[in-house]
Amino acid sequence: MKTFTVNLLIVVNQIVCRMYGQESLVLDKGKLEGALSPFDFSYDTDEVTYAKVFRNLVVAHGFQDGNKRTACLTIKAVAPLKCSDIELANMALDIAQGKYRNDIGDLPQRMFGTKEEELVEDIIPDNSKSVITAVIDNYGTTTEPYRGPSFIMPDGSYLDIKDVTNHSDVEYWLDQQGLSIKADYTRRSGSPTLRSLGCIRIDTPKYYIQLPYDNITSAQYSTLKDWIEFLFVECGAPFVEVMAQGTSPVRYRYEDDIDADYIVDRIRRYYITDHLYEAHEDLAEGPYLKEDAFGGATQVSNIGQHKRSSIDLMEEDEEDLELKHI
Repeated sequence: MKTFTVNLLIVVNQIVCRMYGQESLVLDKGKLEGALSPFDFSYDTDEVTYAKVFRNLVVAHGFQDGNKRTACLTIKAVAPLKCSDIELANMALDIAQGKYRNDIGDLPQRMFGTKEEELVEDIIPDNSKSVITAVIDNYGTTTEPYRGPSFIMPDGSYLDIKDVTNHSDVEYWLDQQGLSIKADYTRRSGSPTLRSLGCIRIDTPKYYIQLPYDNITSAQYSTLKDWIEFLFVECGAPFVEVMAQGTSPVRYRYEDDIDADYIVDRIRRYYITDHLYEAHEDLAEGPYLKEDAFGGATQVSNIGQHKRSSIDLMEEDEEDLELKHI
């Protein structure tokens, strides 16, 4: 599978903007990075992954101008599309107008001409309840938060993995049992199987939350709130970082008006809007420096700089993407 980076997106945007006398300006590099996250964290077919990235790039609005043109040209350069230029342009317009906001639906079929039954994933075990049960039987659960890596299970309990080195040890065990959905998991990916089954990955020493692909249960929301409070009050954490597919990671600092309730509310909104944050008067304007939760290089995420609602992000002028632009 061919992938691409934010740097390539920037080059393509410079080209399309120059063609029409526009200035190429990156509004939010973090949103562009988040839009490409399916390349790192997706366990779908190639067609579904490309469709998610295409959708994300249009919605993210990471550039001042030419977002849809950049998305079309870049995806066309790497993906084995079966659609025409006109069809791809129409898909971009559909996305910008709100279609595929919560689900990519038939977008892969439109892009690749793939029959729906060919897109059905067979990598996730049909006996998902049996997988969850097997993990719980092996490791056990607890209702009390603790310092160390864990997962919040669908029933709201914590998977008791105090004695393991990191989350990927659970995936290794699942692989040994023939229950893992992905053989080439890494320390960074944690446990793709548990994430695909709705489990929330948490870590106290590193202060982060990695959300599953689909919405979480009421019991998980309740436990997550308790864990965030434990993190701030008992562990003295100055922040918690939240990661989710299709959006930039966001680091919430513990302040008077940003507490567990606030963060849980943002997570609820993520499963509706695909965004972990929105403009907030108490979040600092301008570049927001943050470290990768896994100890990676510092990157910039502009929080509060662009005061747009999630709907505004999709309201780029339609006239900037016609057939002649592709």
